[in-house]
Amino acid sequence: MKASDITYDEPILNVKGVIRFFIISFIVLNIINLKYCFSFFVNSVTILLLFFLIFGIVFSVFAIFEVYIKGKLRISSYIGVLSVVCLLTVFSGMVLAGFQADLSKHKAEVIIESLYKYKATHNEYP
Repeated sequence: MKASDITYDEPILNVKGVIRFFIISFIVLNIINLKYCFSFFVNSVTILLLFFLIFGIVFSVFAIFEVYIKGKLRISSYIGVLSVVCLLTVFSGMVLAGFQADLSKHKAEVIIESLYKYKATHNEYP
């Protein structure tokens, strides 16, 4: 048996299904984490764009190597990987934005508590 006997020439994934799954998952993740998007929109979008940029560069390099080595590019297999990585980057960006919001809330509570303590110890000052 040769290695060419076990190759599979058909597309591995349905491209339209993967794209629909990516869009629906992106919408669901944004709805779930909507409360963090408003307070830290710039930071989370910057993190997401950075992840997309890094993955886009890596994706392009691997695609160029595959075309150079094999002579053809099976884009359907890459779209499945691309959609999974995009979902992970969206989710991780939203989680990071959530952590930022929680840390900022904690810092604000500490500052307010220290102001109340200062006011309680210095009642004679306005």
